[in-house]
Amino acid sequence: RLLLEMFLERLGMRPEDLSFLQRITLLRHARGQKESAAHGPGASLLLNPGDYGIQGRPVSVPLAAYFERLRPLLRPAMDRLSEVVEGEAARANGVDPRGLGAVYLVGGSSNLPLVPTMVAERYPEARILCTGHPFTSVAMGAAIVAAEAVPVREIFARHFGVIRLAGPERREVFCRIF
Repeated sequence: RLLLEMFLERLGMRPEDLSFLQRITLLRHARGQKESAAHGPGASLLLNPGDYGIQGRPVSVPLAAYFERLRPLLRPAMDRLSEVVEGEAARANGVDPRGLGAVYLVGGSSNLPLVPTMVAERYPEARILCTGHPFTSVAMGAAIVAAEAVPVREIFARHFGVIRLAGPERREVFCRIF
């Protein structure tokens, strides 16, 4: 929403000036532009209003300006991280933030370059690790925990094997492997 607001400011428009469909479509575009910031060092996020039936010239939002306006919105998450790492529960479990070796970031927002930057600012001694699967890492972690807690046995409804040609008549025979 913030990026959409910034695009609209540059167009001299307000969100109320858009139809419902335009707002939804532009939000999708803004999300795509935000996510593209994670895939390259592009200096600007772009919008061509003509693509969405809006009058005006193409506009761009410098990535640095977007991050500057986004930073205050991310501060509550950084404060929550500090609470987890430095709070009473962490101390009770022997976690010392000064000896923090690494912070492993998961979730789609961890792809936004500003997030690991802010974590590194908060914990300069720690390595910042980002998952290669940001959108599935939480589910993968839950599956790992569940696999350790729940006994699993594999059951095949059918046998696994190969079909080969046997005998002089070359008939198909199923040879079960398991």
